[in-house]
Amino acid sequence: MIPEENVEAMQTAVDGDVQAAYRRLLDADNGFEEMDDKAYEEIAKLKKLTGIGISEKFVNDCYRHDFEQGWIDSPWRLYECTKIRPKRIGAAVQKAYAKFFDRGNAESILDTYEITKVRPKNVSNKRAQTVYERCIGRCAFERIRKIRRLTGIRPEITDEMVQKVYGDIFCDMSFPYDNAKQLLELTKIRPSEETVQKIYGRIIELEKRWDASERDFRRIDILKAFSGIEPDPALLKKYKVSKKDLQAGSR
Repeated sequence: MIPEENVEAMQTAVDGDVQAAYRRLLDADNGFEEMDDKAYEEIAKLKKLTGIGISEKFVNDCYRHDFEQGWIDSPWRLYECTKIRPKRIGAAVQKAYAKFFDRGNAESILDTYEITKVRPKNVSNKRAQTVYERCIGRCAFERIRKIRRLTGIRPEITDEMVQKVYGDIFCDMSFPYDNAKQLLELTKIRPSEETVQKIYGRIIELEKRWDASERDFRRIDILKAFSGIEPDPALLKKYKVSKKDLQAGSR
């Protein structure tokens, strides 16, 4: 029969070995950069085999280190793997938020909140607007709404920003026109006459690179329906196309 004090010592040794195995699987010493799906599977197997879960203190220390570095990939991998939320590391989380706002990185901000459920504090209006400006340029409208809910800071989106984004949307060959509807819904700013005529010109220039039989002017039809603005006759004259040409190329 094993003496009670020896059992306790053996359990402590086993716990230490298991935690060391978790650390290797998490690739903690390298910032979790080499983790893959197999590592997740091995971690689940280790817990099932030993009945010993990963140390919350170890996980918390990892979170603190990574957030202080301004990292998000490592904390996200750690959270996905362990489903343990960080505790009592508010200063590190706020330091990470500050870095993400300075970078204008909305995705990292939202991921940090998803992991920690801690809101960013003392966010300046300037920092928030940096994030909003980057989001509007990428048509990341839902991120704008979420950041506003997190910070309570209203986006200051200018007419100049919006007009530029309309141009990018309607000249995109992948036809992401739902973005135009979302942009209008978010900002209440419609494309101006000047913007629309510039977009018409860009579309015609792009399509005139092709043979007449291969031209596709559907973007003009969609922009016309969205804006209510017809192509300027002077513009059509400049590019030597007629309304009939546009209709013929709207296949």
